Amino acid sequence: MHAFTLAALICTLVLSLPTTARASGADPDDDAPSEAEVEANAEARAESRDADSDGNSDDDRDTPVRRSAVPYEVQGRLYGMFHWQNLDQDVAEHGFTLERARLEFTFFPARWIEGTIEAALDDIDETGAVDDLLRDAFVVMKARKWLGFRVGQFKKPFSLIELKSKGKLPIVTRGLSNDFLVRELGYGGRDIGAQIEGRLLKSIKLEYSLGVFNGNGANDFEDDTSGAKDAAGRLEAEPVKFLKIGLNGSIKNFDLSVPANDGKPATAWMTGGDLQFKLRDFRLQLEGLYGMNHLSTGHPMAASTHALATWKFKLPRRGMSLQPVARFDMLWPVFSENKDRAWMATVGLNWQIAAHVRLMVDFEITRSDDTLSTLWLDGEQVFVQLALDL
Repeated sequence: MHAFTLAALICTLVLSLPTTARASGADPDDDAPSEAEVEANAEARAESRDADSDGNSDDDRDTPVRRSAVPYEVQGRLYGMFHWQNLDQDVAEHGFTLERARLEFTFFPARWIEGTIEAALDDIDETGAVDDLLRDAFVVMKARKWLGFRVGQFKKPFSLIELKSKGKLPIVTRGLSNDFLVRELGYGGRDIGAQIEGRLLKSIKLEYSLGVFNGNGANDFEDDTSGAKDAAGRLEAEPVKFLKIGLNGSIKNFDLSVPANDGKPATAWMTGGDLQFKLRDFRLQLEGLYGMNHLSTGHPMAASTHALATWKFKLPRRGMSLQPVARFDMLWPVFSENKDRAWMATVGLNWQIAAHVRLMVDFEITRSDDTLSTLWLDGEQVFVQLALDL
């Protein structure tokens, strides 16, 4: 009950926050915007958020600029989903879930400083206890376009698929290679640490991120008595308008005196690269990863390839569009020992109903070699998700 009470209090707080007009001292009834202006402003804010979430904003000024007239913004995501599966006999064949209920507060105490806090109200277990309520909690300080500092809990700069926010992903799941190589092995995802970031070359939009992290994931303290830290970094460039190139790497250091690290190497690494190609309303995204599987005996090399294609078709009604989606994801968990593999194929259709509302329908099939069948079950899944991003 305490978790639901907390969620209700946070929602009440959001509803009670003053609007931009009131906070800036204007009368909310004066010069009320038309419906078209409201929709246009909403689309502009969405585009601004999308640029920020990818780190690809075209703002080349020395300091970031506030995105609203007040020193804070409130954003949220609410996703409801129907899920059918025949992968696991121990799980219900179909049912409804609250896939995502998030609130994000961003504060702008100065032109060159911003702070972000994101709460996951959907992470409540069957007992009503809160599980990982805090997602993002960080401060960004940027005095120059080429040098900024980010401190707190946030995603490591590794893997394009992982760094894409759910609001920008055209598919419901991130794929099996992301689940294993990036998240389960801990090379990417949220962690507590600090990083430097910025844009080095304006002409090709060359941007970098380099960080040091505890290495235990979100909402967890450093366990290693030696103080061993993880590191991750990423370079991204746009040499031409239709092509983006990304390179990233991640290193994990283990304190072998800690019992939980028994059998692990002192150091493990993962590297990868990605391409983003766009031609009008067509998008193609490719990503490959290669590095050490520190969970397997002998620490073999693992590898993956991930391809995602979309094509957007605008509908006559303003703001509406259809977007077919196709994805193929291949994983070799012990690539250097044998070529046994697991793969996933996805086809789907997204209907953009309004500026912030999408209906997503995905069909997903998973297959694996016999030696991996206990880890990645053969079967099919269907996802029908209504996504609201504000």
